[in-house]
Amino acid sequence: MMTKLKDFLHRRPSAWYMLYLPVYLLLFFAVEKLVPSTCDYWVSYLPLDACIPFCEYFVVFYCMWYPLLIATAIYLFVNDDHSFRLYGWFIIIGFTGTLLFCLIFPNGQDLRPAEFANSNFFTWLVGRLYSADTNTNVIPSMHVLGCMAAVFGLFRSRCIPRWMKVSVIILTVLINASTVFIKQHSILDVIIALAVSIVLYFVVFVWLEKRIGGTPLPTPQP
Repeated sequence: MMTKLKDFLHRRPSAWYMLYLPVYLLLFFAVEKLVPSTCDYWVSYLPLDACIPFCEYFVVFYCMWYPLLIATAIYLFVNDDHSFRLYGWFIIIGFTGTLLFCLIFPNGQDLRPAEFANSNFFTWLVGRLYSADTNTNVIPSMHVLGCMAAVFGLFRSRCIPRWMKVSVIILTVLINASTVFIKQHSILDVIIALAVSIVLYFVVFVWLEKRIGGTPLPTPQP
């Protein structure tokens, strides 16, 4: 068994990138403990947040973030190893940088409803999310960063069909919107995450792309 694993890692060294998942989870929960919701944090807020209603049904799209990132990793690993590595670096740099930022600069949001107007499966699921993930460590939104990593990684790959590109864009918009509709994030967190994603695009998919080599970026199709 170990011999087969060593052979696989020798043939596909990019599989080591997957080890970041347990590292990220350990870092995430460590920062959650170090920056609890009871601490004195900087409040993330824009006046636009008051105009965005709470809508529990968006929790469905919020939860689709997890299969999106996993499916993207599997698809790229199987079909485009180079894009998979760039996707991995975007995630590693973006998520680790966010956790370090939250540790140095404690932040949070106070937008969660005190109680739910409706009692249904969706509000129950939102409540479970609230319990598992505190209202701290919100800037920038890692949900947005993850979605943008998937978009950039999949769009770089030559093998992705057009219908998949359209689907990923639509899903990304819905997931990003879900972060503010279920009051997990302020709109400020989303804006900052989009700005950080643009910077990371040039760092990873332009600068790092040239450093680690590989096929050139695909020509955009009309």
